[in-house]
Amino acid sequence: MQILRAVVVAFFCIVLTLCLIPAQWFVRILGLPFSVGRFYLWSACKILGVKVIVEGDIPTTPSLIIANHVSWLDIPVIGSIWPIYFVAKKEVGTWPGFSTLAKLQNTIFVDRNKRQSVLVSRNEIRARIIAGHTVVLFPEGTSNNGREVFDFKSTFFSVVEKTPLQAIPITLVYQTQQGLPMMRRQRPSVAWVGDTDMLPHLWNFMKSGPITVRIIVHQACAPDNRKAMSKSAQALITSTLVEALRGMR
Repeated sequence: MQILRAVVVAFFCIVLTLCLIPAQWFVRILGLPFSVGRFYLWSACKILGVKVIVEGDIPTTPSLIIANHVSWLDIPVIGSIWPIYFVAKKEVGTWPGFSTLAKLQNTIFVDRNKRQSVLVSRNEIRARIIAGHTVVLFPEGTSNNGREVFDFKSTFFSVVEKTPLQAIPITLVYQTQQGLPMMRRQRPSVAWVGDTDMLPHLWNFMKSGPITVRIIVHQACAPDNRKAMSKSAQALITSTLVEALRGMR
């Protein structure tokens, strides 16, 4: 049954993607003031069996969203709720298939090893927010097992440092699988960590059954210096995640 489920899910994901890629290209060519990106990510969540629960108030003003990073699933989970842009490492722009989806979503690619690229990306993030858009940043710079939070890199917090713009932390909690609390042994089917290949991981997730993810929205960070904002956001997200996981026991 697991393999049958994966085959069915994969089929509908492929059909959805093949239908909506041309639609998004059409929208971009005509310069229409909307995107099918959110509908695509919302539909992908439905097909994959991902239920998203939001706690707190979704920002109604353009913001920099700060989130812990667990998996490639973070993209459809957050993107199904907000019309947003993502910041990703430059390597994502070279992955077959996924690079096309990321570019159609107007993802901002960053080469963290080149200072000039970081500065250009920082300015682009700020320009997007000023233009009325919301941008999602994963300041850990990598994904983890969903039970901890790595140290935040403060570089892109400078986008909102001492400005009227706001940075809003959110905590992603991968909560249940097949209706039961997600235990440590189940997390590898969801968390995408280390050098795990994307396609085998995606296939294993499709076999594993539906999940529930909580998005806990926090109050905006104080417009302090970037390092202080980074530390306070990391501490808040970490404590919230620990408390949420403790409540699942």
